[in-house]
Amino acid sequence: MDLKKALRAHEAGKLKSAEIFYSNEFERGSVDPVLYQNYCALLRKIGNIQKASLVAKKGAELFPYHIGISLNRSLILSNEAPSLAIQINLRAIRLILNRSGLRPTKQLKTACENTVGLLHENGLYNWAYSLNTCALAVFKDSVFFNLKKLTLLDELGIFKEATQEYSDVIAKLESMIVDVDEYGLAEICFGLGTYYFQKNNTDRALVLYRKGMVVLENSKSLARVHEAKIKQMINGNSWNYSIMLLQRQYFKEGWRLFEYGLCVPANGRQRWQRALWKPFSNKQIPLWKGEALESKRLLILEEQAIGDVMMFMTLIPSLIEEALKIEVLISDRIYDLYKNGLSEYIKRGKLNLIRHRDITDHKVRPDRFDYQTPIGSICQYRFESIDCFGKHLPIIHADNDTRNRLRVQYGASKKIRLIGISWRGGGADRMLQKSMTESEFSNIVKDIPGIKIICLQYGEVEESINIFKGCGIDVGYDRSINPLKDMNKWCSQVAACDGIISVANTTIHGAGSLGIPTMCMLSRHLDWRWLAKPDVSRSYWYPSVGIARQSKDGCWEEAISNVRAWVLGGCPMPDGACYSGSDSIT
Repeated sequence: MDLKKALRAHEAGKLKSAEIFYSNEFERGSVDPVLYQNYCALLRKIGNIQKASLVAKKGAELFPYHIGISLNRSLILSNEAPSLAIQINLRAIRLILNRSGLRPTKQLKTACENTVGLLHENGLYNWAYSLNTCALAVFKDSVFFNLKKLTLLDELGIFKEATQEYSDVIAKLESMIVDVDEYGLAEICFGLGTYYFQKNNTDRALVLYRKGMVVLENSKSLARVHEAKIKQMINGNSWNYSIMLLQRQYFKEGWRLFEYGLCVPANGRQRWQRALWKPFSNKQIPLWKGEALESKRLLILEEQAIGDVMMFMTLIPSLIEEALKIEVLISDRIYDLYKNGLSEYIKRGKLNLIRHRDITDHKVRPDRFDYQTPIGSICQYRFESIDCFGKHLPIIHADNDTRNRLRVQYGASKKIRLIGISWRGGGADRMLQKSMTESEFSNIVKDIPGIKIICLQYGEVEESINIFKGCGIDVGYDRSINPLKDMNKWCSQVAACDGIISVANTTIHGAGSLGIPTMCMLSRHLDWRWLAKPDVSRSYWYPSVGIARQSKDGCWEEAISNVRAWVLGGCPMPDGACYSGSDSIT
């Protein structure tokens, strides 16, 4: 009885009522596969992934050959257990083929789309390309598979000549524009736009992005049928385009689209691409939209990723002089760093730093502010030119006594230089893309006389230290310093080094904020804070940070050689270009 009520409520969009009815049926131990297929789909939609996983697992145990349950379970597992999700999808494809053959059914299309997407996301490009090619033989006019072919050809183009295939798939997509529905047209515009970005045709990419947006925003009939999907497409593509624009120095539109990161889901524990705690509503404190700040008081809210906060904090001094007063909500972990580094502004009454507990203890009232803004949102209003970045450095200061004591403790001298290293970065979803193996990293500093290596890596490092030792690198590891618990002492450790070598992680933000000569081993999977042009060899955020880029084919050899030469040369302050003059800078 409750299952029929649940299905009616679910179909009518009454999700809370449907959840209650589904739950009642589930707790009674129903063995109807329709319950498990629909209940886990609803739970996934409302964000209750833990319960959705439980329901899907139970459904799979009861109905191991049910394709709908399998496909829903694979979607639920795609972030936390992608290997298992791929396995489940492939099994679902086999079941569909055994039952229906190569008929172009909706289930087969969904299963193939899910699997190709997962293989692509997890770097299994050859496998993804092979399955995508098989799917295209059945679904010749699929926008998804044609766009995915274009993307995968780009990923694999370094391994084989694919000029004719590129031309064929682009011609196919261009021809489909006149035949597809409005939703498909938007998909093609965004997909082709991404391709043109990758080929450095930014103007063409922007034309296609704007065309796709116009289609979605002006189609009332499409909105009635696909409202949630349209919103997801607009948000997701706008965020992706912001990243590509910022990487190419198109700051004006890039920073505007950067706002979409506040509503685009992220993998892992961070729910959104730009996650923040917002203690006051827009009604309590209006959102700042670029108004003049003279005689105004602005509350700035930190965002979840600590590296992002440290980076955007370099811009705060530029706003301080404009406003009556600025207050920044900042985590305890870096509170003291900026309390000391920005002490002059605090003494003048122009700046105040707020801890999270000041809010929860009701020590901060909303009526003392005129506006509020996330810290990552300030760029769209005041920082549209690349000349606005890389100023006010160093913005944090190490404790000199601690720094000097550590140098003595680590054996620094006129003959021995200290080189700090960090080889691992990124959250669980991007760690493999951003990190280097210990054996790769050891090639940078191996057999260089007159240096001592100091571990600056946060997290568990004992196993890595042993691997380095096996590679002939004796890495000094100070167990008394934990950057996850004491950033002040860690920054003194960073400052104690004569040079820093790190992948793109928090170490870069610490060293860059301190103004220490640094080389960043930058993965080809660079994020929005790095410029894409290969002739850019320094960070525009931190001019003391040089860039050594991984090649497009995933090789570190040239980057390792360049950084090794830098170490042999005494770790001088990098002096290459911070931006490219051949691209737009606004």
